[in-house]
Amino acid sequence: MMRYTVGSESMKPNDGWRPTRLEEALGPAAGRFFGAGYRTVKHKLEGERKDPDVFEGVGHVSYPEDWSVREDGTRRTPHLSTIDAVTLPLQAISRTWHRPPGEFVSAIHLRAGSQPWLDLETVPVVIQPTAAPEGAAFSRSFTASVGNIKARLCFSVHSSSTVDANPCQPGATNIYEELYRGTDCATTLTSFDSSSGDLEAAHEFTRPAEAQRTPVGLECEFWPSMTVVDYLVTMGQIVQVLMAERQGADREAGQLWMRTMSIQLPNSPAPLPASITSRTAPTHERLIEREGRRIQLIATDSSTSTGVRVAAQLAHVEER
Repeated sequence: MMRYTVGSESMKPNDGWRPTRLEEALGPAAGRFFGAGYRTVKHKLEGERKDPDVFEGVGHVSYPEDWSVREDGTRRTPHLSTIDAVTLPLQAISRTWHRPPGEFVSAIHLRAGSQPWLDLETVPVVIQPTAAPEGAAFSRSFTASVGNIKARLCFSVHSSSTVDANPCQPGATNIYEELYRGTDCATTLTSFDSSSGDLEAAHEFTRPAEAQRTPVGLECEFWPSMTVVDYLVTMGQIVQVLMAERQGADREAGQLWMRTMSIQLPNSPAPLPASITSRTAPTHERLIEREGRRIQLIATDSSTSTGVRVAAQLAHVEER
């Protein structure tokens, strides 16, 4: 079943509260993009570095038919996603610019276009480095446009002497091209406050089967470890639960769109397996009607026990 059940007795914030598995709230991971669908999306990136120090290329994104399925078995139309807008630039940056050892993703900021990008066979990708402000916590940053999604990606360097400066072997796999897909997570919703909207959860991330493979490129020194994708898909599902509980947003009756998203990762990637906790709360909520459709707007703030912060603005658009 692919139906929200967060209004059930198990989710009610009272003395009878019991921990609830994420799948009880959202349905099985299969058929949900943030649950499992993102793992099956294929990317191909073509392009090159041009003067003055700009990468220009084209991404080809292939979604399987069952990337996101309604309860009645019908399939949603695929569109460029947050994960595509993160992984394509990370692949290009890792291939194109020299990378200092011990570097990791420390922040990403995304702003979506006004309409979904549907031409997945031809996704323009343009990236260029930007100067880091004086006193910035990161070592370098890039601006990117992926289809109609604008991004800024920031990187920091782990200064610990325990990081091996040259652990990578030629011909191995890039984490943000392939290996990030292998990490699984079991999430339990542990607490919900109906007045504030605070939703707390515990997450168990497993060591992927590909952990023994030696990667190259960005964050290879830390592998096997959590990636920015792990946080985005996990917090994305938590926000879906929160919207259903707060606003009655039904996955079967609409589509969830990211408007803006910022993630801060102040520490180097946590090693796998990992047990972490999170807290997510709404910071703004609004219901509007446009062209006969109900649009539920929500802004959320999430934090984790690993120090990661995710702020997002989302819209749940009722399907006709």
